[in-house]
Amino acid sequence: MEKIITYFGADSKVGVTMITQSVANVLALKLKKQNKGEKVLLLHLDGKTGFEYTTKKGGSLDGIKAAVSSDVLALEELLDVCAQDENLYMLKGTSNLLERKSYEDSFVKKLLQAAEKAFDHILIDAGSSVDLGLAIGSLIHSNKNLLVATQQTTCFESYMLKEEQIFNPLQITFDTLIINKFAYSSGRMLETENSLMEKYGIKKSVCIPLADYGWQAEFERETIMAYHKPYSQGIRKLANKIYLQMPVAGKEPLFKGVFRKKV
Repeated sequence: MEKIITYFGADSKVGVTMITQSVANVLALKLKKQNKGEKVLLLHLDGKTGFEYTTKKGGSLDGIKAAVSSDVLALEELLDVCAQDENLYMLKGTSNLLERKSYEDSFVKKLLQAAEKAFDHILIDAGSSVDLGLAIGSLIHSNKNLLVATQQTTCFESYMLKEEQIFNPLQITFDTLIINKFAYSSGRMLETENSLMEKYGIKKSVCIPLADYGWQAEFERETIMAYHKPYSQGIRKLANKIYLQMPVAGKEPLFKGVFRKKV
């Protein structure tokens, strides 16, 4: 089952953490309402702590590093170190700036092997840094990689450097393009959804509309979903699309009425 989904940013300003937290929130809540008994794990493997948009408290990756590396991590220990919100579990990333580059991709593989035994869905916030073993390990060992980008030219240029020097040599590919902070334009200044899919060479896409609530969300430790209905609809569409792509027979959409036919 394709239960491990990695979200990676084309550059550092695209909002990967916000999107990953938002999708994790709506996925866990909907599964809870449907009484499916499924547990969701959100991992912050971007070299940062990653708890900007939640008020929950929990342990961090640093606290289980030795156990994971030694292949002795117990499921109870993994569950205990996570912050829990009903059926959503969240593991804070590394808070030790001097140690963030000491994690290797093999560590991520071991962590995911342990997590798969306890969770039905695993979402990874992998940030945008290709010089971190945590991020590269997330992209190599997940079942599906999603690329978060914007309409900005600088974002595409940043991605191309990573593709040429890292992704192509390691055969890392992306299943879906998430166009965050999307704005429609009647002129030629902004790229369209179709033109961006062509440029990035990714056949599937989801647009998350631009919302001017970033500072408020950060201050109140909430996602933008709490303030902006179009953003919330975009996140639900993304959660639906990813959930339905997982190969489980008889699966129904998490949300109804969020899809619109492309024109």
